[in-house]
Amino acid sequence: MIPAALRRLFDFQRTPLAQFRDEIAERSARLGAGYAAIACLAYGVAYAIVGPAEFVPVNFAVALLMALLARWPLRTATHTVAVVVNLALALLIFQTVMVGNLTHAAVAWMMVPSVAVIMIGMRALGIYLVVVSSVALIGVEAARGAGVLQPRVLLVYAEWQLALSMVGAQVLVLLIGLIILRARDRLVAEIRERSRELADALERASAARAEAEAARTEALAAGRAKEQFFANLTHEIRTPLAGVMGAATLLERDAAGPDNRPLVAALSASARELGEVVDAMLDHAKLSVGHFASEPVPIDLAEMLDSLRAMFTEQAGRRGIALRAELDPRAPRLVVCDRMALRRILINLLANALKFTDAGSVELRVGVEHTAQGPILTAQVADTGIGIASENIATIFEAFVQADASITRRFGGTGLGLAISRRLAELLGGTLGVRSELGRGSVFTLTMPVGQADDSAAPTPTPQPAAAGEVPARRVLVVEDNPINRLVAAEMLALLGSEVVLAEDGERALERLDGHPFDLILMDLQMPGMDGIAATLALRQRERDRGLHPTPVIALTGNSASDYGEACARAGMNGFLVKPVSIEALEALLRSPPQGGDAANVIATSSRLGTISRP
Repeated sequence: MIPAALRRLFDFQRTPLAQFRDEIAERSARLGAGYAAIACLAYGVAYAIVGPAEFVPVNFAVALLMALLARWPLRTATHTVAVVVNLALALLIFQTVMVGNLTHAAVAWMMVPSVAVIMIGMRALGIYLVVVSSVALIGVEAARGAGVLQPRVLLVYAEWQLALSMVGAQVLVLLIGLIILRARDRLVAEIRERSRELADALERASAARAEAEAARTEALAAGRAKEQFFANLTHEIRTPLAGVMGAATLLERDAAGPDNRPLVAALSASARELGEVVDAMLDHAKLSVGHFASEPVPIDLAEMLDSLRAMFTEQAGRRGIALRAELDPRAPRLVVCDRMALRRILINLLANALKFTDAGSVELRVGVEHTAQGPILTAQVADTGIGIASENIATIFEAFVQADASITRRFGGTGLGLAISRRLAELLGGTLGVRSELGRGSVFTLTMPVGQADDSAAPTPTPQPAAAGEVPARRVLVVEDNPINRLVAAEMLALLGSEVVLAEDGERALERLDGHPFDLILMDLQMPGMDGIAATLALRQRERDRGLHPTPVIALTGNSASDYGEACARAGMNGFLVKPVSIEALEALLRSPPQGGDAANVIATSSRLGTISRP
């Protein structure tokens, strides 16, 4: 039983590092209590043999208490050791007073274990043991020397008792030292194991970090590849589409015979419809891969509503639908938000309302509510159209989904307009919802946070139709690698009274510009050899070197302003025309071309002009 208990004292299992000290103290305290129990029992046996017999019960009682503490220690090792020390001190002082030749044994019995107490980290208790035992023993000897105390008995085997006490004390110190050494070895092994685990964890973390960095790099590369893919796709689709739509426009204006006019009108309508489908699909694809960057600018809400009303008035009039666009008189005229995104959402909602309304009205109402979180813009588009069944409302904002198949057959469309509008609203921090009743119309509601514009802030103009009157004659250089688009652009400009010079790439454009002034340059961005950006940079450098006034350069591309707008501005371009370019956009540009040193960029879609600030 005793060897098994000793083995358990030295058997340190995997222990948290913070618990080693407490565990060493607890085991050492149990060992000290066991040692004290054996010592008290031995003294009791000695007193039973050589006397005095009255000491026997006291030693046996203390031995029993010590054994109980060794078997069931107190809540903490400090409490256990304190009780053991004080019991032993009391018993030792009593016996030292009564036995005349016990002093040397007492010194050995108390001084050596005090070292063991200090060894296990209980310095205060060890010092207490040394001080109290020293004072007690010195006091006893002094009292004997003064004749105050007289011992009752002398032990016959005092020298043997002293030797046994010394051996026992040394054994106690040795055992406690072995416990500490065993714990130290286990602690070192634990530290090594933890160090290996930490090294492995660091290695895994480093590998994971490297993998994450590689994945991030790969994702960035994939994102750039997707952006480049969609930019190329947009250009490749819109470039031939621009030729089709431009040719149709020219045929409409070029006095086609009466028999051909319906065909030309059908061609133009189909080309415009195809352009809308392509725009919707490309916008959806870009939003799907996260290709969106908000560009908040000050906008004039009243001017934007006037522009939207002008855009859809002709279509509403043809169908006999009343179109209204109203701004709440309490709303501020200027707000800060992403003009292009807001305009696109409202265009989609108005086009959707007109498409599904056969009679009655379509109304756009815009207001701004001031909340604790800031201004909130609310736009409602209400129609008296066919409405939406309640079971279909949950799905109409999904891509490529319409209320039912008959809607697609009757009205056409890709089912992307509402999906794009809701996604744009969410990207701007807003929401887009709908209330509808089948057969009685629908109300689409857009809410989105906007910023407050300073009174001094210049609003970003909303695209407006070209003003009436004669178009000024201009000398225009068209730089375009696609021969069909060159031909169409030249015919459109010639129809508007401009003198046109053509170039198929940037190098030819610089040759045409050498010594020949132009009022305006239309520069395609993506061309073989020297592209539009490089050609514009070379032109601006030439103008600076020669002290020439900058010639206005308008970018032509199938991509959007968000794709190349900053690059165009850095190159020194003054505007941005998105293909397919309408004759109305060219007419507006010729009436009011930007000056070469203007700090604003002209942006044109296929039918409207607008401006944004140069980065």
